[in-house]
Amino acid sequence: MRRQGLLGACWLAGGMLAIQFPSVQLVTLTAAALLCAVAFDHLSLRQRGPAHVLVAACAMAGGLVALTLPGLAFLWLSLAVPWLLVAKGCADIALAPTRARWDRMWGLFVLGGLIEVEVGSWAGETPAHAASALALWTGILALARGVTALTVA
Repeated sequence: MRRQGLLGACWLAGGMLAIQFPSVQLVTLTAAALLCAVAFDHLSLRQRGPAHVLVAACAMAGGLVALTLPGLAFLWLSLAVPWLLVAKGCADIALAPTRARWDRMWGLFVLGGLIEVEVGSWAGETPAHAASALALWTGILALARGVTALTVA
């Protein structure tokens, strides 16, 4: 319990720092930590298949590259984030009506998808926008992970 709470506080601090001071090293370090956390989450599943192991290996490799080559990792992540946001937003919009059978709040997935498409389109305009979106998105994900860890603790 204490460990989970401490980990949640660290995630919150990292997320706030990444949003407040969007430097290349800090954002890349936070992204590397998020990628490594994704790898450990996929490896700790009870029912783990080959796809989970593949995702974990790719996430761990990405995290290690981000730790060893922060400038290059920041460049590649800032180039990939706009496309990933647009793709995820489109998938959320397309799959939201299928959730209507069991989830009355399925409209929020449509709204979230529209926001992701808009942010991805904005981020794809210039490299400066992409870097800002990367810093913001990395910070938001770290904050969400911290709030989740504190809630579970």
